[in-house]
Amino acid sequence: MKIAYIYLGAGAAESSVQHKIKAQIKALNDLGCKTTGIFFTEETNIPVNQEHIHWQGVHVAQKGWFQSLKERNAMTSTLYRWAAENAEEYDKIYVRNYRPTLWWYKFIKKNRDKVIVEHQTKEIDELLALWKANPFGWRPSLLLSWLEHNVIPWLQEKIYGSLANGAVKKIVAVTDEIAAYEKKRAMLGSPQTFVIGNGIQTDEFLLATPPPFDGTELNFLMLIGGTTETDWHGVDLILESIEKYPGNCKITLWLAGNLSNGWQGNKNVKILGFCSQKKRDDIFNHIHLAVGSFALQRKGLREASTLKVREYAARGVPFIFGHKDHDLESFVKNGCALELRAGLVPDMETILRFFEKMQTLPDVNTQIRNMCRENLDYSIKMKHLLTVFSA
Repeated sequence: MKIAYIYLGAGAAESSVQHKIKAQIKALNDLGCKTTGIFFTEETNIPVNQEHIHWQGVHVAQKGWFQSLKERNAMTSTLYRWAAENAEEYDKIYVRNYRPTLWWYKFIKKNRDKVIVEHQTKEIDELLALWKANPFGWRPSLLLSWLEHNVIPWLQEKIYGSLANGAVKKIVAVTDEIAAYEKKRAMLGSPQTFVIGNGIQTDEFLLATPPPFDGTELNFLMLIGGTTETDWHGVDLILESIEKYPGNCKITLWLAGNLSNGWQGNKNVKILGFCSQKKRDDIFNHIHLAVGSFALQRKGLREASTLKVREYAARGVPFIFGHKDHDLESFVKNGCALELRAGLVPDMETILRFFEKMQTLPDVNTQIRNMCRENLDYSIKMKHLLTVFSA
């Protein structure tokens, strides 16, 4: 079987999503499924093609208003033309969902027997969660920004996104909740849905060697994927938990990633900024416990399949989280992770009791890493995806 794995909006500076897609492509090829990543980029210096990664340039007009809309239109129109010339070479075209345009809908409708779309979120709810970042105003710049980032994307998602869901035959979602949402909003059709949680390339990450815990100092780490005006990571909830803790242990939350929420002045926070994987290799050796998301309901989600928690598991670091993730049930059952209620300030005393009990487990870091390899590794997840290709 020959697969084209499409990624729209790729770049020379690799994001966590792009890194994930490359790992998926490698795992599929390792399983004997001939897979080529077709990476569409608007950057002028297009990277050199590699064995399983081919780059496709996208021209975006750089003048005038509504640049983000122009970019999405250029990406999807270029995808449509690429498929018209190349789709016959492939048995299936796998594509991560993109902000829809008329061209996106046309691409899916024309290639519906081959296209499978992967969804990571409830798109309309996420757009509404970001609405306040571009408030309405009568000043021309505010009005145009409101239209560009709020109104038009919402309309496109409601119309073209729903039509695309109805036109596609197969959808892969990372949670049951997202699968049900995408199927329900499909217009003029009913796609077959499959649920495959996110995975990780376990052996690509170093096993962490956390510092000993003597009861006087505890370091948390939360990975933040990117800048957002809506904090669905729940940093505020974790910090409130630290502030309410009455004990003598000094607790510090380390934040790694691009932040716009202004936590720099908080005495309980250590801001690390963007951290490469090599830099994270060192950071994980200085923290005791990792933190997942606690406020995903702010973008309409109860369930999630986050990449950061999978990195924690691959590195063998115990973690806490505040959302539903069926892939993590075995970690919780074995005492290596703690699931707390979403949207609430977690009780620090409960977290400390979990951490102290977890430390009694034999060779717990290696145990977590082995569980990751057995349950979350792409060698496992991509086997599930192959069954979707064949269904």
